[in-house]
Amino acid sequence: MKKMGKLVALVSLVVLLVPGVASANLLTNGDFEISVDGSHTYGWSSEAPDAWNPDNQLGVQDNPQSGAWNLHNYNDGGLKQEVSITGGESYRLTGYAWVPAGTVEGSWGSYIGVKFIRANGSTALTKTINMKALTREQYNLGDTGVVVAPTDAVTARVMFGTYGSSPLYEVPGESDFDNFNFDVAAVPEPASLLLLGSGLIGLVGFSRKK
Repeated sequence: MKKMGKLVALVSLVVLLVPGVASANLLTNGDFEISVDGSHTYGWSSEAPDAWNPDNQLGVQDNPQSGAWNLHNYNDGGLKQEVSITGGESYRLTGYAWVPAGTVEGSWGSYIGVKFIRANGSTALTKTINMKALTREQYNLGDTGVVVAPTDAVTARVMFGTYGSSPLYEVPGESDFDNFNFDVAAVPEPASLLLLGSGLIGLVGFSRKK
């Protein structure tokens, strides 16, 4: 029984380590390294309704999560980017936010999120991660996890920013964002599954010999 327990534990570890399909980032300039107008916001937009206050964001080099540049948010506001998606497909958004230390906590926060939109412009589904409660003075990873796009969705709007809310509408502290990735959620490759199956057969055979 002990040997069987060890075998099960080993098999579970192998399953966790099976690589998935490498998906390309669907976002343009998700790491803010590209600059066309000097702002490093190429590919992103600050128009309402999901991001606002233009000119509050600018690429800087003082606090990158990785690479040479990050996006500094000077005040209440954020950015968005829309990409074409396939309805019914699984997607995942990740991104990093650096939240400064401060005393204004109840009425503001930082967030990342994705909104799936139908062809007529209406919202099909929104998944938002509020990062206000995470550790201050460090980069924290925001992760929506795997989200299945509604079958009638044709566009995904990726959003991030800092917001103020009632009743105080306090001015948010400055924050930094970096390394956004939005892609098709990885699934095991057929070759990887075949390799896993072969490995499991070998493990069973080895266990029996022991």
